Amino acid sequence: MTTDRHVPIILFRRRKCPEGESLQQFLLAREVSFQEVDIDGDPDAATLLAQKQGGEARTPALLLGTGLFLLTQPSERAVQDALRRVGYSKSVNPPVRGGDSSSDRAS
Repeated sequence: MTTDRHVPIILFRRRKCPEGESLQQFLLAREVSFQEVDIDGDPDAATLLAQKQGGEARTPALLLGTGLFLLTQPSERAVQDALRRVGYSKSVNPPVRGGDSSSDRAS
């Protein structure tokens, strides 16, 4: 795909979750638009997430599209793959750092 088709993306996370912070920064660095939901402050969102995951709400979690993908505690590679599948093409590649070797970038 050569153009981006933006689908709704929701990041479910807890307030003091380093993995959630890392995933948030991953998305921001790639200029991916998303809604962030703190399940500690939103019991309805926690219940919804638990239902979608089939039990207890585990974070961080990304819901892409209208339920197309629900990624729980995903790796960066899984997020990149899911973003590509829902139509993000340009923004999923990591930013290139000046002077660094290609070993810093995900392959």
